Amino acid sequence: MRVKRFAVLITFLLATSCGADGSDDTPVKPMFSVGGTVTGLIGSSMVLHAGSDAVSVPARASSFVFATALPAGASYSVTIATQPSAPAQTCTVQNGAGTIASANVTNVAIVCSTTPQTAIYVVNSSVIGRSSSQISSYQMDPATGTIMRVVGANTYAPACTRTIALVQPTRLLLASFGSPAIDLYLCSTRIASADLTSGNIAALKEVDGPLEDQSPIGIYPHPGGQLAYYLRGEHAYDEADDPADVAPGQLRPYNTTVAGGQAVGTPASAGVTPRSAVVDPAGRFVIVADEGAGLGSETVLRTLATTTPTAPVAASLYTMPTPPWALAYAAAGPYVYASSPSASSGYAFTVDAAGKLTPIGGGTFASMPGVKLYATTGRFLFAAAPDSGMVQAFQIGGTGIPVKVGVALASGGTTPVQMMIDPSGRYLIVLNKGTNEFRNADGNLDSPGQSTLAVFAIGNDGALSAVGTPVIASNNALSFAVTTFVPTF
Repeated sequence: MRVKRFAVLITFLLATSCGADGSDDTPVKPMFSVGGTVTGLIGSSMVLHAGSDAVSVPARASSFVFATALPAGASYSVTIATQPSAPAQTCTVQNGAGTIASANVTNVAIVCSTTPQTAIYVVNSSVIGRSSSQISSYQMDPATGTIMRVVGANTYAPACTRTIALVQPTRLLLASFGSPAIDLYLCSTRIASADLTSGNIAALKEVDGPLEDQSPIGIYPHPGGQLAYYLRGEHAYDEADDPADVAPGQLRPYNTTVAGGQAVGTPASAGVTPRSAVVDPAGRFVIVADEGAGLGSETVLRTLATTTPTAPVAASLYTMPTPPWALAYAAAGPYVYASSPSASSGYAFTVDAAGKLTPIGGGTFASMPGVKLYATTGRFLFAAAPDSGMVQAFQIGGTGIPVKVGVALASGGTTPVQMMIDPSGRYLIVLNKGTNEFRNADGNLDSPGQSTLAVFAIGNDGALSAVGTPVIASNNALSFAVTTFVPTF
């Protein structure tokens, strides 16, 4: 009996001792997770932090949760340790900090927006018997100006591809095709839609039937986005040296809102040998630089009004002292600038609402010899001379007369053929064709030298500085277009 009572006493003491230290019967505190929703994430490598805890969120995720649970009353703070990339995105945190109540946290919201990217499309014209024409795609980092080739994004085009332009806001890539300068080709104007989800180009669509030897100079979009003006140069058949076979230049509008595009109205005369054009930012007129028919002939700047939605109408002429080539329009004045390869001076004008040109002061400014290309941001003017391969920057002062800033720089290749300002206004992009085509001893064309895309950063004073190393742009590159797009891949 005494033994039994002793056993009961031992059991009671053990039980009371276990309860005293709380090791068995202390209630377990409930733990709660921290998480929430993710919206708009298409990039990879995003990392979130909550104190020492981290979670990687994959592309296209719609939710997240941290692995470490917290007790009620604990504080939490969610931050973005690494923003997503490929494509680059900017994400923000909403409802990111608070105190744990008696429930899981599910209302933290990660909202992501995609950083606009810059797409560049380059026309690489064919060399007869050597290669096919193609339009190749590139992407430029808007933060650094560096260019990267989009691998496998070539769109093959007819052998006579010459020039290209992107029409906004319809975002149609309008490409024209004309004679490659030797032999006679039946070519056509075509439209290619640009896939702006990735920067690549979709298949080309033909706009209208073949037009003989179009001699395309360029395509100039109307700011309203409905029309694009196609400028064709002097038209001459190769098989007959007959003046009757020579047709003057024309400016022809295309309605880009029609499915596939549509030529509209009657082409307007663009002179004998047009070299370039600019469209008034308000859409009121187009100015064409006409080199004329040769030494001693009339060389003019020809203003064509856009008073109807279908066709430009001749408005006025300005006779130039030397044959004009490149044109630029600065809206601040507004001012128009013209270059002439035969002169070492540029020409400056004010322009009124009807497109009438009036020389500023003496009408000239110190340029450099052989300028055939212009680009402008409105505050600065940039000029390139293909023969010397140099690029020069100018400030546009209050008088409208450009003044050189910085030093002339090499264009990043041989024979610059086009330059444009990127959509951010921070960079000048220069396309270099490479060496010119020439016939070898057997009468065939030798392949031209390598084409390049070069980028120059525009300083606060307009002075240029080269960005990185020029990118190879295939052979015989003749034209390019640049735009921004928001990736959705």
